[in-house]
Amino acid sequence: MNKQNKMKEIAKETRQTSKLLVAALIATLALFLLGFFLGNYVASSRIEQFRQGEEKLLSSIMGLEVRDQIIGNESICNLNWDDIWGTKVSLGDTLTTLEKRMGKENPDVMLQKEMYELIEIKTLMMVQNIKDNCHEDFNIVLFFYTNKKDDPKGSAAGSEDQGLILDQIVFAHNNEGEGRKVHVFAFDVNSENPATRALIAKYEITEVPSLIINGEKYPYIVKADLENVL
Repeated sequence: MNKQNKMKEIAKETRQTSKLLVAALIATLALFLLGFFLGNYVASSRIEQFRQGEEKLLSSIMGLEVRDQIIGNESICNLNWDDIWGTKVSLGDTLTTLEKRMGKENPDVMLQKEMYELIEIKTLMMVQNIKDNCHEDFNIVLFFYTNKKDDPKGSAAGSEDQGLILDQIVFAHNNEGEGRKVHVFAFDVNSENPATRALIAKYEITEVPSLIINGEKYPYIVKADLENVL
């Protein structure tokens, strides 16, 4: 093969290699875009499902409130509220999933959290009513936390750790029967929800993590000490 033919062959191989590289780049980009749009679609679907779940639960709670006003408060003692509580817990799990997928400070996630906190407060009022008037014996815990790093109101890492401790306590008490049931309501100290702000003011929450356990305020508390309080 003379020099000219050899150069042509090299040029031909170079063009083929370039085409392969371009094709691989296009395929990689296409897969990335597909994954990106699919991820956004899944996240949007979860938000829509979460919103529908919120609306359904809020409607159920409001219906129960109106029913009690019509036929009397004693009817709440005959209420099978496990379904409502289970839906509230399920919504909380979905919100946690959204936070992990989209970020805890994502505007859409924050908007859904505001609505969820309102549902929490309405559920809290109902649960407190059951405890006060129906001779039910369980613990009510309000958990105030922050997700913000370098938050002057407290520690995000400490809040996360306190949340994990509460998860362990709830599982042991509610699922394994190790003592009285524990019902936890979690609130972001930086929430703009007026109802949440009212709770923060009522209990004078100035630093997080903070717990209100059966009406008494506590700072961060380790698992063993928390068990002694409950």
